[in-house]
Amino acid sequence: MREYKLIVIGLLISSLAYMGCNRGEDTHLFRLVDPEESNVHFTNHIETTDLFNVLDYMYFYNGGGVAVGDINNDGLEDIYFSSNQSTGRLYLNNGRMNFTDITESSGVASTVWGTGVSMVDINADGFLDLYVCVAGSTTGGQRRNLLFINNGDLTFTERASAYGLADTSYTTQAAFFDYDKDGDLDIYLLNHIHQFSGPNDPLPKKTNGQAPNTDRILRNELDTLAGHPVFVDVSRSAGIVIEGFGLGVTISDINLDGWPDIYVSNDFVSNDLLYINNHNGTFTNKIGEFLMHQSHNGMGNDIADFNNDGLPDIFVADMLPQRNKHRKLMAMNTGYDLFNLTQAMGYEPQYTRNTLQLHNGFDRDGELIPYSEIGQLSGVHATDWSWSALFADFNNDQLKDLYITNGHLKDLTDLDFIVYRQARSRFTTQKQRDSLYLDLLQKMPGIHTRNYFFKNSGDMTFKDMSATCGGMKPSYSNGAAYSDLDNDGDLDLIINNVKEKASILRNMTQESSMSGLNYLQLNLRGPAKNTQGRGAKVTLYTSDGIQYQEQNPGRGYLSSVTGILHFGLDTIERIDSVLIQWPDLNEQLILNVSVNQRLDILYDTADLPSQRGVSKKMDSSVNTLLFFPGDKIDYTHLDREYSDFNVEALLPRSFATQGPGMAVGDIDGNGYDDLVIGGSSQIPLQFFFRDNSGFFRIDRFASDSSYEDIGVLLFDCDSDSDLDLYVVSGGSEYWASPEMFQDRLYLNDGSGKFVLSVEALPQMQSSGSCVTASDFDADGDLDLFIGGRVVPGAYGKSPQSHLLINNDGRFEDRTQQVASG
Repeated sequence: MREYKLIVIGLLISSLAYMGCNRGEDTHLFRLVDPEESNVHFTNHIETTDLFNVLDYMYFYNGGGVAVGDINNDGLEDIYFSSNQSTGRLYLNNGRMNFTDITESSGVASTVWGTGVSMVDINADGFLDLYVCVAGSTTGGQRRNLLFINNGDLTFTERASAYGLADTSYTTQAAFFDYDKDGDLDIYLLNHIHQFSGPNDPLPKKTNGQAPNTDRILRNELDTLAGHPVFVDVSRSAGIVIEGFGLGVTISDINLDGWPDIYVSNDFVSNDLLYINNHNGTFTNKIGEFLMHQSHNGMGNDIADFNNDGLPDIFVADMLPQRNKHRKLMAMNTGYDLFNLTQAMGYEPQYTRNTLQLHNGFDRDGELIPYSEIGQLSGVHATDWSWSALFADFNNDQLKDLYITNGHLKDLTDLDFIVYRQARSRFTTQKQRDSLYLDLLQKMPGIHTRNYFFKNSGDMTFKDMSATCGGMKPSYSNGAAYSDLDNDGDLDLIINNVKEKASILRNMTQESSMSGLNYLQLNLRGPAKNTQGRGAKVTLYTSDGIQYQEQNPGRGYLSSVTGILHFGLDTIERIDSVLIQWPDLNEQLILNVSVNQRLDILYDTADLPSQRGVSKKMDSSVNTLLFFPGDKIDYTHLDREYSDFNVEALLPRSFATQGPGMAVGDIDGNGYDDLVIGGSSQIPLQFFFRDNSGFFRIDRFASDSSYEDIGVLLFDCDSDSDLDLYVVSGGSEYWASPEMFQDRLYLNDGSGKFVLSVEALPQMQSSGSCVTASDFDADGDLDLFIGGRVVPGAYGKSPQSHLLINNDGRFEDRTQQVASG
């Protein structure tokens, strides 16, 4: 009977997991389309040779991208895969998930190391062109980016040089947008370099545009004689001057001022960049103001409103393993000392994990409130060696889900591999070390694992449904894009894999029991020089709230998604209104919209801003905080540099900087609350006395400034109607000097002046954390509980806490009598 129950329970758990993604239907959310069915046999082959390998190009294994778009305007979106060591491939969509390879006949075959790819109508003739970024080769002449101009007859002509776009940098990806709002599309080129040794070494930042791995911005200037745009490098004058190892770029109006901004995710120690548009053709990097910390190894990124509050949120992929075993085998390159060194050199804080930055809206003055990073809270922070990240509503439930590609052909971060290679490399020449490295690399396994699909739970969290949603087989996946390839009302996925055939995941929502979930698709037909309406914003208003999207197809990693905006609607049968705001702020409002259709939205029918009025920031995004900053106190906490990791290498966290403790109360008896903030080693405790004018007077308490003040309590210990001060000593710095962990009690003379009461406390030489007061023995005075924090130098042992009984202002340790064990 026991065995029977276990089987039933196991089947029930499996069924519940299955239903979580599929709502009980008989099919998975995705079905992996067989290449024999789709006729898509593309594989991104990568082979190491003595002539060209990772020693010549450090991003040798970083893969290729995907672009989707309707190149022949037949209503079906076509696919291009970039390739590293063979030609990229262009597939014409025949409908019903079947494609024809037209690479050679269309004229887009090439022999370059293709990286990022975009489909964009660069010359505004109504046909999508193809821009392929190039890297890899050590020869600049072989790194010229390619621009294939669509001839309108399923053939293309390469014209990058004529358009000024044959850039020879190590280009990762291009983003197309109208940064100066002159009506035409400009280009941001995301760059990197080959630097096999030391990319994580913190060096002084190069911020004047002289580094070869500085990104570029090219302005569109129409050549009337040539009859097409010519792009001019204006990077320095535009303020694009900071170096990086760029792996992801997304355009979004971060501060909702009507101007497009640029988010760049950078690999290694180089910080991410958030270039805010200054409205005058220049940008300023404000990432330090808007984000509290970032991902360390920034890969691909996406920006979307995942919680339907009308504000753009930011996701950046990194490479933190999901399994603890793999984390212990991985070289993180972000140790404590390196972290502190980068801070001292002016780098913003970075951590090796995915980050999800939640937009917090704006304060009462219209200024952007810094983002909150909630990746761990949301459950999306650890997805192994990740690349592309895409937000989209894949199951049509009104919530944007998250798809992340994963895998790496060689696990270059494996600690055993690194340590063994270092040991074998001693007393050898550079040539011998290189030969050893390549030999070991051939034997090195890869990170061959499935991609991730996170279902949006609607409460700021995501549920990992990768195992139950179908199509998530182990792979070495890189670039990805989404598109409704079969025009059935749900979004399919296309993935570029290394050494494996590309994946097409057909979305089965409309073919399953979820077919009752509705949708709306919008095909934006923009102004004359921006036919896709790039930079437009669309807001849907329904009985359930709002949905917000921006028309910027370049997102994820090396890829460009569909230009048709897709909104899942769950069971909503009619949309109250759709508001479209074009890049020039012209608007149009469509009322009472039917569901389950694709609408063509024409710019020519839009209203001028003066006719409708334009709100820069949505009402729901303003005054979202419960509290707003008041008068600032002139105080910055300082702590002497000390690493307890050097004493105990296996500590899970540092205990050296636990303070400062703070307490509020009327210390001087004038009727106004004052503030006391504990000090740290060699930094005195400070009092901030408030008067009737609302200003604070600062008094530094120089006595006993050698202690670490972790807990602070204001209470009346001697029943004389004023507030006395108890200070808990703690931290881990004085592990060899236990007397420095003695707590202290200071008596108030009634006017806010304090004197140390030497005899009031028993000897307590343990590192504490907190203190609280209560009349534990019901005798009319306040007793104390002091919480222990850590045993310095012996982490793992239980720290000592104390229960102190008040006897007329003197305290007796009764811990063993009343709280033993």
